Formats: sequence, structure tokens, C-alpha cells
Amino acid sequence: MKPEGDSQKLQVTRLQSGPEDDVIRVLIADSNDAVRRGLRSLLSSTRGIEVSGEATNFTETLSLLGTGTHDIALLDVAICGAPGLGMLEQIHIRKYPVAVIVMSTYEEARLVRRALDLGAAGYLSKRHVAEEVAEAIKTVSAGRVFVTRALLTPLKRIQAEGQS
Repeated sequence: MKPEGDSQKLQVTRLQSGPEDDVIRVLIADSNDAVRRGLRSLLSSTRGIEVSGEATNFTETLSLLGTGTHDIALLDVAICGAPGLGMLEQIHIRKYPVAVIVMSTYEEARLVRRALDLGAAGYLSKRHVAEEVAEAIKTVSAGRVFVTRALLTPLKRIQAEGQS
């Protein structure tokens, strides 16, 4: 469900795993240690998903993404450089082969649309992260866009406004 519109969309690709490698490698980038630990714990018990790295800030995240060892990056919106989401632009400029899921406490449809327009493959509300993170990772890994269910209706509404 990628929003349509006139804004330039940046394409973000992910590493193509070989047939022997069906594990989705995930980088967790969040400045909050408790959030990173919670996500690591949650994902370590999820079959087919492996936490391949953790970052605490913008610079560290870019450095780890440059290694090319991650399929998916779970990025806190603050690390992305909100409101401009500069991290997404940097990933595109540097051609890092990773799909990005933006995580945020902000549940604003316009921010979701902006993230998707800039190349994010998903947007996950931190309020729903425990229930939706594994689904988001698997959806994005399969090449589809994921948006937290609670934000789908508001997102459709602003899409409709943009097409009027």
C-alpha cells in the first residue's frame, strides 16, 4: 500500500538471500537501550529472524548499514532525523541494499506518508510493536509495504485528500 502522489519516491532494495539462507537479518537502530533489548528479546524468539546488529545513533546506524550484512533495518524515527527523515535519503544516496521499517511513537498519517515517499518499506507504531514487529519484518522481506493497522485508515484519508 505505497501512497501515490507527485513526490519523488526513493527506491530502497534489500539484500537477496541465497536459497540456503532463509533467515531475515535485522538491524535495530534506537537510542533507547530498553527498546533495543526488548526488540532483541522479542525477535530472538521469532523463527526466521535474526538480530544482526544494533545502533544507538545516526552515525552508528549508517556505519552498520554500510557493512551490507542486514536485510531489514528497524529505525527509530528520531535516528532517521525526523521531521526530514534524512536517514532514508542517506540510505538511498549510498545505495545500501536494505529495506527500512521506520518505528515511531508518532501516529501521524502525514509522517507515515513522508517516510514511505522517501523509500521506507514500512512504518511501525511503537505502541503496537510487540504485536506487529515480526509481521512487519516478514511482510517487508517479502517485498510488500507494511503500515501499522491503526494508521491505515488515516493514511487512506490523506491519500484521498491528495488525489482530490
